[in-house]
Amino acid sequence: MPDGKRLAARIFLPEDAVSDPVGAVLEYIPYKKRTAYRLFDDATAAWLVPRGFAYIRVDVRGTGESDGLIQNEYALPEQRDAEPLIESIAKQPWCNGNVGMRGISYGSITSIQAASKGIEPLKAIIPCVGTDNGYTDDVHTIDGCVINEKVIWGSMWKATMIDPPDPALVGGDWKSIWLNRLEAQIPLVTEWMRHQLVDQYWTDRIVTDFSSIKCGVYVLGGLMDSYIDTVPRLLENLNCPRKGIVGPWGHDFPHEGIPGPQLDWIGEEVRWWDYWLNDNDNGIMDEPMLHSFIADEHPTRHFPENPSGRWVSEPSWPSPNVAETTLFASSQSRLSTATGDSGAVGVPADVTIGTCIPSLSPYDMYDHAPVEQTPDDNRSLVFETEPLIDDLELLGQANLEFSFTSNRPVAKLAARLNEVTADGQSWLVSYGASNLSHEKNHTEIRVLEQGGQYKGKLQFHFSARRFRKGSRFRISLSQAQWPILWPTPELVDLNLLR
Repeated sequence: MPDGKRLAARIFLPEDAVSDPVGAVLEYIPYKKRTAYRLFDDATAAWLVPRGFAYIRVDVRGTGESDGLIQNEYALPEQRDAEPLIESIAKQPWCNGNVGMRGISYGSITSIQAASKGIEPLKAIIPCVGTDNGYTDDVHTIDGCVINEKVIWGSMWKATMIDPPDPALVGGDWKSIWLNRLEAQIPLVTEWMRHQLVDQYWTDRIVTDFSSIKCGVYVLGGLMDSYIDTVPRLLENLNCPRKGIVGPWGHDFPHEGIPGPQLDWIGEEVRWWDYWLNDNDNGIMDEPMLHSFIADEHPTRHFPENPSGRWVSEPSWPSPNVAETTLFASSQSRLSTATGDSGAVGVPADVTIGTCIPSLSPYDMYDHAPVEQTPDDNRSLVFETEPLIDDLELLGQANLEFSFTSNRPVAKLAARLNEVTADGQSWLVSYGASNLSHEKNHTEIRVLEQGGQYKGKLQFHFSARRFRKGSRFRISLSQAQWPILWPTPELVDLNLLR
């Protein structure tokens, strides 16, 4: 690196790469290439390299055998390393000058950040279940509401990031390197709690100028994953060549996704790199911009069987094939296209509501996935439609607009969009939350005054679901979504105004 620090890498090459240079695919993450991720990297290289690509796995500075220190995620030194790293790869004798980046979660975020730097040799990226916005869509907040995952991930940081380097590679200094890493660590949860608004800390971790990304982007998301909204946001806001896939799975690549159905992603990824790194016009960019799975039911209803459903293809996003419908709430707890009546209705303050969605991004579908929602619905403020007279497919993000009053300066609203099937069961389609004491861009506090009337807007996560004939749309509202959201500091008398 320009400051003299060295980044450690594992490099996998076709045998004839020096005589016949190839495109290079980089994965840039802090998860210890030597130990923790070795088998994953071996597997990735095993299908990339025989198909004519180099695969490079680099540990970010301060992790694995890389020099330097890591104190925080996606810090500026880590971001700055991307440019000289990519340029160095492009100049190697085995590289044809074209570099791509791929990654899941952390690696997805480093690839998006690198793409926003306009690094010339970086021709394309594949970000899987990651985000361009570390404030709203990572493990810190949901629309400004502090989430429990912030505490969980912050507490895991030391164990995950600062293992000692391998003495076989760094020699007798391994212990002093390790102790320096330990000493350098800050209480990360406390650091994040100091930045509850979008300030410079978060601006450094948010892509604010989508026009800065000019390379090809193939963004992947799962309907069971909390990063899902990145897919429609990038497809809508980027101007560069772009594609997206939304599947039924959680925090996984499409060929490994649980729940299924899975995809032959390896073949698709090879086509992507062949186009962008080998200049082979194989037609991939002539195909639809978005492929999405539309499920007929919630995946946990019959897990471990895959949910039934179908794949749809959209030429662009937003799609001309998707129409908007507005529903209004009434005093009879109904949702309909007719304008609702006037009045106020209280939102339950029960702090235990939410346990039917036990995890932000379920890794274990048996224990952590959403379950049937009736226990939470029975304690929430509920509005629902009449039974549908025909099947109806939902593809996109629903929005909830409302007016409210609060007797406390800090208030939150959580909402779940559920399908109530003909047998009376309630199954999650999507959910969202809003910190009502934040201005819409989260840069300022809006102190809620007793007697004041305010407007709010809540956006649900991207969803893709077919509602069967006889089912109902149900909106369930509460002030709590435990254990995902932290509760407000005081009980609140929150009223929605119709």
